[in-house]
Amino acid sequence: MNTRAKRKINVRSIDFDGSQFHPDYIKSKSKNRLIETNDAFITQLAKEANQYDYDESVFMVGSNRQSKRTDDYNSKDTESCFPALQSLCAETNKRAGNRTQFRVDPYLLADTYGNRPIGENFTNAINNSKDYPFSHWLFDESKLTILYAQMHKIAAENPNDDITFDFYDDRDFDILMNLYLFFNNNRDLLPGNVKLRLHHYAGKGIRDFKEIKGEGSIDYHYEENIKLMAKIAGYSLLRDVGKTQANVLKSLYQGDRLNQFKAQRKTAKAVVPTPTPQPGFSFSSLFCCGPRKKEPVLEEQRRLIIR
Repeated sequence: MNTRAKRKINVRSIDFDGSQFHPDYIKSKSKNRLIETNDAFITQLAKEANQYDYDESVFMVGSNRQSKRTDDYNSKDTESCFPALQSLCAETNKRAGNRTQFRVDPYLLADTYGNRPIGENFTNAINNSKDYPFSHWLFDESKLTILYAQMHKIAAENPNDDITFDFYDDRDFDILMNLYLFFNNNRDLLPGNVKLRLHHYAGKGIRDFKEIKGEGSIDYHYEENIKLMAKIAGYSLLRDVGKTQANVLKSLYQGDRLNQFKAQRKTAKAVVPTPTPQPGFSFSSLFCCGPRKKEPVLEEQRRLIIR
């Protein structure tokens, strides 16, 4: 029996355009403008990391720059968000000291849609690989697929630990409020070991949304299921990936699509069955490593969600 105490894991999923790359950042001519114009933000993250004494802290790309092409397109007046995330991580670690150290998780949704190993697109972008065939992703303006994939990825890797997932964005109503309403009313889509905390940040201070505690199972097939989510929302993996600006959250509210997704997704971790013993042989077992009542969505909230 495993008696190891649960670890505390913290994820900071960071948006860039309008958030880290806010107006003061855009106006600055300093070569160190990312750190200088987000000084208070970085200090706050370092302070919280030590305050809550996390066992592991992780930075992830919470931007819609989930592919090299999207990052290049949005970097005209800014910079690539991939090395920027590394810089934020390094500076936060410097301020946090040795007690708590962050790392960068390189997962991008381009890995999933391109059927690539996790982290491959990010790593090749950082290395400025000229011959690597970067893959694309279904640009999801709502960011639902980003958060779903990231939360379940971390939960699947740490099923016995407690995870606090912090997401920062500059867009209050069309992204943060919609995500809050969606996950608050569909807590079965959040892993049970995850607490989701949404934050507004556009360079002038952090404003927090109420915490949402997950009540669902861990989706060990999150890569397949975000593709399923996109398909049920009405998007084609052949026609729309890399070409269409989608809004998966809005589309899921059309008809019975959300319930279809919940019914069709398969989340359980696959288990290798124990083989039947044969005479004269021995073997080791081969195994892979009360519903909540939903809160009603008011009509004015529903209009906000599907605006």
